[in-house]
Amino acid sequence: MNENQQLSNTLSFRRAPLPKSTDLTWNMHATREVEYQVSIVRDILNLKNPSLARACAKHVDKNSKASIKRLVVIDKKVDEIYGEKFKAYFLHWNFDIRWKVISGDEINKNVESTILVAEAMAEAGLLRRGEVVIGIGGGVLLDVVGFASSLYRRGIPYLRIPTTLMGQIDAGIGIKTGINHGDHKHRLGTYFAPTSALIDPSFLKSLNQRHISDGVAEIIKMALIKDKHLFELLEMM
Repeated sequence: MNENQQLSNTLSFRRAPLPKSTDLTWNMHATREVEYQVSIVRDILNLKNPSLARACAKHVDKNSKASIKRLVVIDKKVDEIYGEKFKAYFLHWNFDIRWKVISGDEINKNVESTILVAEAMAEAGLLRRGEVVIGIGGGVLLDVVGFASSLYRRGIPYLRIPTTLMGQIDAGIGIKTGINHGDHKHRLGTYFAPTSALIDPSFLKSLNQRHISDGVAEIIKMALIKDKHLFELLEMM
């Protein structure tokens, strides 16, 4: 077949009449089961306490003899108080930790902070499913880390360690993530659950009165909206 014949056949095919009706519609159904652990852990930084190590070791290749690589994103103020203790703990349990410190102030709950976390993930070379991001801090930091984790490579596992009262009763245990954008709070967000949330009440000892008051106000709001028994307990205090 010469070139002109090939072209003629191609043109004839393209002029072929279409079926009278080409409309076809169907519905797709998909569900995703969400399950994760929330644990109250006392003295989480005690080297003999395996709770944090176990949570961080999820998704590990059991046949690998190499140290376990993890990215820690920690609040600047928390790092100043507990950073060295966290590093000593991870070293003791043979974790290869990449460390990223960001500010957990409300003004930094934005796209720029999300990009900083995503860049830290890329620099750490995290595997999509096998290596966990660990967020340590208050509600702002946990929201940013959760939001970045939900977006990076269409979602990578992350662990929450809330260190404020607000974080331990709200942002640290829910599945919502979100950041502020423009003049609006929580304008950008996703629903993306952590693999685990570890709550150590001893972190609250280092909080100032303002952060305690923020958490108490949230507890009162929850009681008013949802829990009569909780409200009665608060009245007795």
